[in-house]
Amino acid sequence: MSDSAVGVSWWRRRCVAVVAAVVSGGVLAVVPVVPAGAVTAGGLGSAETLRSNASVRGSGTVNDRLRPGERLTAGQSLAPANGENQLVMQGDGNLVLLSLGHPVWGSGTEGHPGASATMQGDGNLVINDANGKALWGSGTDGHPGASATMQGDGNFVVNDTHGKALWASRTINNSLHPTSKLGSGQELRSVSEQYKLVMQGDGNLVEYNAGGKALWGSGTQGHPGASATMQGDGNLVINDANGKALWGSGTEGHPGAWINLQDDGNLVIYQNGKALWGNGANNPPPAKHIDDYPYANSVIDDLDGWGFFTRECTSFVAWRIRHDLGMSDFTNTWRGGLFGHAEHWAANARQIGVPVDGHPTVGSVAVFPPGVDGVGDLGHVAYVIGVGNGTVDIEDYNYMTPYNGYQLYKYSQHTVNSAGLSFIHFVN
Repeated sequence: MSDSAVGVSWWRRRCVAVVAAVVSGGVLAVVPVVPAGAVTAGGLGSAETLRSNASVRGSGTVNDRLRPGERLTAGQSLAPANGENQLVMQGDGNLVLLSLGHPVWGSGTEGHPGASATMQGDGNLVINDANGKALWGSGTDGHPGASATMQGDGNFVVNDTHGKALWASRTINNSLHPTSKLGSGQELRSVSEQYKLVMQGDGNLVEYNAGGKALWGSGTQGHPGASATMQGDGNLVINDANGKALWGSGTEGHPGAWINLQDDGNLVIYQNGKALWGNGANNPPPAKHIDDYPYANSVIDDLDGWGFFTRECTSFVAWRIRHDLGMSDFTNTWRGGLFGHAEHWAANARQIGVPVDGHPTVGSVAVFPPGVDGVGDLGHVAYVIGVGNGTVDIEDYNYMTPYNGYQLYKYSQHTVNSAGLSFIHFVN
């Protein structure tokens, strides 16, 4: 299991991990653990005496870069144009990197009010206390002209004059924590940088792979200025420019939950290490699913072993629930309800307490109302094996569609528009 699967990835960036957090002056001070061989407070490199004529930036945020001879004093910060990240020189002496408002890196120099961060002429980034004593350094001396940049992807980097990275915080925006917001044009990136989640200007939240292919979308396009917020109650919500909710993950009731764009391409909401929701953007392709339905060659409309008619959509989906989801006790009358015809599945699921919404996930059951996508007057159910940008990949029995002809009483796989469908989540 990867770190991200148990909710650790936000604090672990390749080889830098945070093991302590101290509330100092009302701001969380993040203390990094630096791997062997890297620069620590005991190995600052060349720490020049703090010159009285060092250039001091004006108050507040000062673009995204510290050039040779420039320094940040208490209350000043660096921030890229996208507004996602901010490097703040706190009043307590700690230099802290905030990603979408959440602390992800710190110099560990709290307890020294009046400290400042200076980009020295020799290429070393150094934090000095109020008396000029060096507290921390990047260890990049010997590279005259080097500068420090707060990048838009969340990484704080010291580069030489040729653009080569000499030191980095190794932090990437891959998560949204409670109350954090992804505004129009902002994005999350997986640590591997193979996937990105973009809050597009048209209001649609879309995940792309490195090749630019859309893997998943919220379907909220047509609402310019919309934003995505990880609410304190655990629900990821997309609101339009006026604050009206357009889409939600349905995970409210889980305070402290956060969302992570994993290196495997899946976007997952976690609480205390438990996955609450996922977009299924990088699941195995539908072609890997086969017709393993045990009644494939039986008499049509005979009674199966769980209370449905054989070779009907309901019987096949019941098989998937029992076999693939591990719910071996599932039957037509499960939990005292009555699933019956496909058109009744969503209502029955709600009545017995099973979550039903408009958001597909792999392993959920898609419910087609009568008439949608050409299905008959008794409706249709199918098993979701993939989720796309406004579409779902499904497998089923006895499906009829004008696109690929009739599949009466037979197995089929296809991709359909998810609009107008309901999705039953037997496994949360």
